Amino acid sequence: MEKDILFLISDQHSYKVLGYAGNRIVKTPALDGLAARGTVMRDCYAACPLCVPSRLGMLTGQYASSVRALTNTVSLDSNIATFVHSLNAKGYDTTLCGRMHFIGPDQRHGFAKRLVGDITPTSYGRKMHTGVDALPWNRGRIEHLAIQCMGGGESTVLAYDCDVVDAAEKYLSGSFDRPQFLCVGIYAPHFPYIAPPELFDYYYDRVIIPEDSFEGDEHPVFRKKLRDMDPQTVRAAMAAYYGMVEFMDRNIGRILKAWDKYLLRSGREGVVIYVSDHGDSNGEHGFYGKNTFFDASVHVPMIFAGAGIPEGKEIGSPVSLLDLSPTICEMTGAPCPPRQDGKSMLDMICGDAIDEERIVVSELINRFGAKSMGRMAKWRQYKYVTFSGFDGEDQLFDMNEDPFETRNLISEYPHIAQKLSDVLKQMKTPETVMAEMEEQAANLAIVSGCGEDGREQWTCRKGLAEKVPVPVISTKKEISF
Repeated sequence: MEKDILFLISDQHSYKVLGYAGNRIVKTPALDGLAARGTVMRDCYAACPLCVPSRLGMLTGQYASSVRALTNTVSLDSNIATFVHSLNAKGYDTTLCGRMHFIGPDQRHGFAKRLVGDITPTSYGRKMHTGVDALPWNRGRIEHLAIQCMGGGESTVLAYDCDVVDAAEKYLSGSFDRPQFLCVGIYAPHFPYIAPPELFDYYYDRVIIPEDSFEGDEHPVFRKKLRDMDPQTVRAAMAAYYGMVEFMDRNIGRILKAWDKYLLRSGREGVVIYVSDHGDSNGEHGFYGKNTFFDASVHVPMIFAGAGIPEGKEIGSPVSLLDLSPTICEMTGAPCPPRQDGKSMLDMICGDAIDEERIVVSELINRFGAKSMGRMAKWRQYKYVTFSGFDGEDQLFDMNEDPFETRNLISEYPHIAQKLSDVLKQMKTPETVMAEMEEQAANLAIVSGCGEDGREQWTCRKGLAEKVPVPVISTKKEISF
């Protein structure tokens, strides 16, 4: 009998803000419990520290550059199979409940049905159809403005996730003839940094400002990226983010409870998978949001639990969100899409295989100042970072000795840097990637004028804009773009 799968994916949850990962401040009992009764990947990395590229890479098992998706404004070619298509071919019901951040007319990419639409724009023109942009504090979704809007209160993020969880609980109260793949996409802890008031107040005096991360020299590619190391700003952002993580964990607890009841009632076996698409710098190095290769931004949680999954197991070898596609296909016996850049983790999860020599890669396009193609290679405890157009500025960090990545060791370990550089040179060149992006942009300028009705976009509940005050904790600052 095929195992049902509950796939939980949050948005912007850093591995560093998890109880089971060693954080002694944040409260994440639901995820801690899931980790205790399952297998944890301690060193999992996003294929790109940005929503759309990360998710499309995860679904296809291919690098974001391979599927030409390195920004949040592009769509996936509908001819490219995802592992969700594979599950359909195997006979699964595939249901999307909530967020996945698809752009363009194809809002499914393998999902047979959708219970709740997306909170962010679904059209090429990125126009809201729900009045969400009208909310004064919703501007905080824009990375550069995230710290202008922080505190305790309500937000579209919190309201959206409540709707998604309600829909997931209702769905799991039903009965089904076919095996289930239910993907629940929640938006927390994505900014705006607004948490339920009691959670913001709880964490405000408990968070520890990461002052050690302020000392290092950042890569020159980020010189025009917003930085703010003011203690008041950092404390407020961290308190709200921690509160949102606990809020998210409570929602995950509700879904897991409904899942367990469903399995007990149906007599079926099931597997739960939890991941996030990328992390959030949340004040480290004075940065906020994503789009860097610092661990807070690119290192994400990954948990497997349920039938046939070992309990209390931790795997330290580097893995990637790209590995989910071949792993889920092997786990279910579904046909695996071609051209997988990820590798199945099933032998590591269910057996004794250890891939200590594995090198995983993440990519991004820097948009702060001159455009540049960046890549990161992670091997053992070492992280290598390079950006096109910045010769002589490559970085190498020892994550064991320097968890905040403040000391560049490239001159001390040139042989390790060369080893990781050679891996990246086997990939599509940055020049090719940038040329493809220019072609995409030209196409986007044309297709963005087409009208789209936004039928798969979430509608914010009426009256929320008038009800919610604008929580602003940080002082007003000039925003540089």
